[in-house]
Amino acid sequence: MKRSFLFLAASAALAQTLALGTELRHAGILGNSGEQGTTLVRFGDKPAMGMGVVYDSQGGLWDRGGDGALNRYAPDGRLLATWKIPPSRISHLHDGSVIVGGTLLFKQERKLYTLPLDASPDQKPTVLPVEVTHLSTQSHRGWVLAANEAGKEWDVFLVNLAGEKQPVRRVKSRLMSVELGPDGGVYVQVISDAKGGSVVQRLDAEIQDQQIVALDSPGSRLQWLAGHWFGNAYHGTIRRFSAEFKPDPGVVLGGQSGSFIGYVPGNFELGLGNGLAHLGGDLYAVSGQFGMLHLLEWRPVDRRFEIIRRIGAVQTCPSLGIDSTGRVWFHGGVWQWSEGPDAPLSHGVPPPFAPGAFMTVVGEDDRLLAAGFHNGGGAFFAGKLDAPTRRSDVGDSLPKDSVTGALVFRSNKAAVLAVNANGKGASVLVEAGNKSGRAPSEPVELMAKEPLKALTTLASIDKERLFAGADGYILEFGSAVEKSWSETHRWNSWGAEGDTFGGSVYVAYSQGRLWVSDSEKHRVLCFEFSNGKPALLAAFGVSGQPGDDLAKLRYPKAIAANGHRAVLFDSGNQRLVRLELDSSVPSH
Repeated sequence: MKRSFLFLAASAALAQTLALGTELRHAGILGNSGEQGTTLVRFGDKPAMGMGVVYDSQGGLWDRGGDGALNRYAPDGRLLATWKIPPSRISHLHDGSVIVGGTLLFKQERKLYTLPLDASPDQKPTVLPVEVTHLSTQSHRGWVLAANEAGKEWDVFLVNLAGEKQPVRRVKSRLMSVELGPDGGVYVQVISDAKGGSVVQRLDAEIQDQQIVALDSPGSRLQWLAGHWFGNAYHGTIRRFSAEFKPDPGVVLGGQSGSFIGYVPGNFELGLGNGLAHLGGDLYAVSGQFGMLHLLEWRPVDRRFEIIRRIGAVQTCPSLGIDSTGRVWFHGGVWQWSEGPDAPLSHGVPPPFAPGAFMTVVGEDDRLLAAGFHNGGGAFFAGKLDAPTRRSDVGDSLPKDSVTGALVFRSNKAAVLAVNANGKGASVLVEAGNKSGRAPSEPVELMAKEPLKALTTLASIDKERLFAGADGYILEFGSAVEKSWSETHRWNSWGAEGDTFGGSVYVAYSQGRLWVSDSEKHRVLCFEFSNGKPALLAAFGVSGQPGDDLAKLRYPKAIAANGHRAVLFDSGNQRLVRLELDSSVPSH
């Protein structure tokens, strides 16, 4: 099912490259299954959980694509259409969707909406006068199962597209999910103990109130699909059970939630799955924790799923790194250099949740060091990109308003320098961060000649010097004393014609080359230095001309480089772009 992709070249970008004498080549897209143009996947302005993927009779996959957007995709990853839907104050695990005849019925917060499957992109969904907290993934004869919280109890009822209700009964236990099973049977999943264990009950017919599963239910988001019961757990774990709620065979994807002692490559973009769809045969799709869909293939011999495609975009990019082999670290996982736009991440770790950037460094030994925020506190991630990285919690050592960071040295000991947009922050020892407990930190300030307003990125030159991108300038800092860095030089123009940066730049440094993502001018520039002066080596993109084909960029931001390769976050196009310098260009 893999697509072939054509790499296009705009004549203006090619002319600029040839004029410099060194080619900066486009080497492919990562993270956006639509790749370019009209099929490019775009999400809403703010992240939101998926609300459960559904598959229509015309071959379209539907799911929420960020806050305020509903997307329809082709199974090969192309975006087919998008609709504006009401934004939600908070995307919830119990949001869901189901197809009833020719209509999509979906739940956000406590409201139900309908949208015809053949609706035009400008058509708005219709809200029903029904309040719900839970919605089934299946329908039966035009009815869907729903529930609504009533104090410490839940009213369970059937609802149709007209908003008409048929009561089933009231449940006194805490409700996790509802589902219509075989022949329209009414099933609910309820919390059974203080530790969060759950049981399944059937509420219809003569076996009312019978506990079907006492100890090991399939997991959250109980779902009847293709003749089996499915449930989800953290770390991308999916479990499959028989119609009688017997493991069949149990875990069919993942397994890092207590089912296996050891390392299983996790996909943390999937996280806690939020609903499956069956595309026919051995193909399935699952809705993820961060809005990305993942296409799954059932492997009958192994009796398990294999993730074969990531369908979605790169909505935000809090972390980006690259090693000498071209492996790319994004947020909480790894892409290989040669992989395509729809490749799923591998070798994942639980991603951080940070208000700003996630500090990432890949050293000369290809060792990753990343620092950010997870579960309310600071955390270090360390390891190689071809193996699982290790996370260590470091309490509140990292400044919570950090936007960028770099690897520096304190008393010849490696440390992460984390600062906010004004250049104030702290340095945290790496060695201490790899142990449990708090890591000691020292306050640090970047002493600029003019107050910093919008620092974007830092890049280490050596143990005593840093590059910074801030306020449309490249700044160089030297370490005069351990607790402060002083500005030694700044520039925003170069060359005989005096070309200048736009108002926002992002930097990376590797092997004597400074890479600059010139966001407002929609281009990437690569400089080398002669007698301390920057000389433009190569460029990519067309200055002042944003675009979504493979020769243009739209507001590029974060960039990481290693040797002759670089990868950058093309933010306006919600994708990562791989770039390569001509291999004949020597390193310094």
